[in-house]
Amino acid sequence: MRRAGENYEWRWRRGRVSGDPRCRVAEDALERGGTVGIQVLNEFAHVASRKLRWERDRVERALQVIEALLGPPLPLTAAVHARALGCARRHHLPFYDALIVGAAQEAGCRKLISEDFQHGRRFGEVLVSNPFAARENGRRGGRAWPRPRD
Repeated sequence: MRRAGENYEWRWRRGRVSGDPRCRVAEDALERGGTVGIQVLNEFAHVASRKLRWERDRVERALQVIEALLGPPLPLTAAVHARALGCARRHHLPFYDALIVGAAQEAGCRKLISEDFQHGRRFGEVLVSNPFAARENGRRGGRAWPRPRD
């Protein structure tokens, strides 16, 4: 199931073993479907292997699960790169974060699900939604749909 309306960016920092309640929230979001960019998967693989010290097989299995739920990742294209350059300049973002926003914009996503960007921040048509902040504040975010393509 793949919807272009949402783009996922988070790092699953602790996994189920730690008992982190955010893991279940992240899994629920993945099961609802959406879109993921290659930059997000790159960061996930880096954090899982370096910070969490997961073995390569475990990282690869996790990436396979994400792809099974969300479909193939959005590629890093020249168009995404150009959007990221503009986004980094306009919004004073680190370039690698801007790549995530650029991929969401290029895919026509209306919602960027992330724990690393400010909840409620807008980048053009893309609204950042932190599912963990929404739970902590007792709110539930509404469903966002993709803007029509011209």
